[in-house]
Amino acid sequence: MAEEIDFEWFQFAKFQVYPEVKETLQRLRKLGLRLGVITQGYEEDLEKVLPKAGLEGFFEVCVGVNTTGKRKPHTEVFEHAVKQLGAKLGEAIFVGDDLEAEYSGAERAGMIPILIRREGSPVSNVRSIQSLDGIFQVLEELNP
Repeated sequence: MAEEIDFEWFQFAKFQVYPEVKETLQRLRKLGLRLGVITQGYEEDLEKVLPKAGLEGFFEVCVGVNTTGKRKPHTEVFEHAVKQLGAKLGEAIFVGDDLEAEYSGAERAGMIPILIRREGSPVSNVRSIQSLDGIFQVLEELNP
């Protein structure tokens, strides 16, 4: 019964992404950057969500809670994703919308964190953007 519920949910679920996301991911890939995603869900769920959201094929690495047995903000989650990408923690950027679980977790792991805060005022002393395409300004600031 659980399998049937899972199947039905993914058959009818509607996933929407913000308007700038696909173009931003395409531009990042054209720059030669390797992309990954870390979720608090399971990898299997992400494999179903990405195609429904039109984001299949953008990410080389997908890390779910079942990958390491840990959840964000545990540093092992971030370290695992960066290792799988073949990158160095100090050069890897993580964009997330949760200050504690994502921004602080990535920062503690040694990554360059960016808080995406689509609404509301910026958080002081935190590198933030209002939309995903704001990442290009951050990249310019990091590599003048």
